[in-house]
Order: sequence, then C-alpha cells, then structure tokens
Amino acid sequence: MSAAPQVFWPRLLNATPLGPRLKLLRFSSWPKFEFSAGQFLMLSFPDAGETWRAYSLCSSPADAASFFEIAVAEGGGFSKRLFALTPQAQDQIRARGPYGGWTWRGEGHAILVGAGSAIAPFRSMTLLGKGRITLFISADSSQDFYFSQEYGSWKATRVHQRQGAWRPAEIAAADSDRTATYFLCGGAAAVQELAAGLRGQGVRAEKIRSESWG
Repeated sequence: MSAAPQVFWPRLLNATPLGPRLKLLRFSSWPKFEFSAGQFLMLSFPDAGETWRAYSLCSSPADAASFFEIAVAEGGGFSKRLFALTPQAQDQIRARGPYGGWTWRGEGHAILVGAGSAIAPFRSMTLLGKGRITLFISADSSQDFYFSQEYGSWKATRVHQRQGAWRPAEIAAADSDRTATYFLCGGAAAVQELAAGLRGQGVRAEKIRSESWG
C-alpha cells in the first residue's frame, strides 16, 4: 500500500487584489519545498474532509524556499472561501504537492496561450527569466489582463494581449523556425479547439502541451 500524501499547513502572508475578481495569495513555504514552473498544489480546508482543489503555482520557483503564490478567482464555493482568507487566521488551509508534468524549465522557445486567469502558471514560467517566451493572452475586458503591470519586467518574454480570442494562424506565425513548444491553458473546449487549429496550421501534435479544466 502506498503512503498517503504528506499534508502541510502553509500560512497566508498577504493577499493582493489583481482586479475585481482575482487575488494573488502569498503563503509561507514548508521546509525543503520546491517546484517547477507549470506545476500545481492541491488545497483543502480543515473542515472540508477529503475535498481538495487544484491551484497553479504562479510565483518563481527560485523563491520556493521562502514562499509560493497562487491566483484565486472569486468563483465557486471553494474558491470564494479561499478568496476571502485573511493573513490573521491560523491553520486555515491544507496543502499537498506539488503535482504535474506540464512544466517548462527555460529551454528553447515556448509559446504560451491562455485567457484571463489562465495566465497564472505562465507567470511562473516567465519569472524563470530563461529561454525565449512568446505569450498570447486574451481577456473579456481590459481589467482582466492580470499581472499586466509586470509585463515589462518579464525577461526574454514578448507579450501579445487582446480582448477576444487569438486565431491559430496568428499564434503559429510566432514560430518562424518551427522549433517552439506550445503550452495551452484554459477551459477544455477552448483548449481542444485551439490545439486542433494549430495542428491545422502545420504544428506537430507532439509540440502542443495543454492544461485544461471543465
């Protein structure tokens, strides 16, 4: 029988609004904690039994020994409760992980495509300051371009932003030498449609990596 995953109790250090519906939560790390850009944690409340939810790590892996950050939208019941956390409360959240193989360590050219809060794992990748990144981010409104105040400080990253969806042909055109790896993040239907569109533009399936929900 395999051992149960180890559970940790990180402390909320601060909560920073990123917009009317999103907050950046910074938690203290536990000893020897480390992660790769693109991974996620499973979180749960002490009174939630075995109800756990996945949240992408959006801070730099270089800071993992001190703290980690997640972006939380005020959505369903679990996220709404997480959104309302304050630094004053103790023993308010449980964590385990990190998990996931949808990672990037700064090698080659990465083309990142997402909408709204899907930028969370991409922020962790950009903060590596390595390799070459082309980011295509879309949003429903100008206030939903989260982390936009940081775009200029993301080294080796070229950011394209737009209200409304990007077309596969526009995204594929960013890979002029056909060597990039594509990272797609968002709702399952949108990600599947975009992946199909990129394949239609001649992008090889093995060059497309996706993380989706719903």
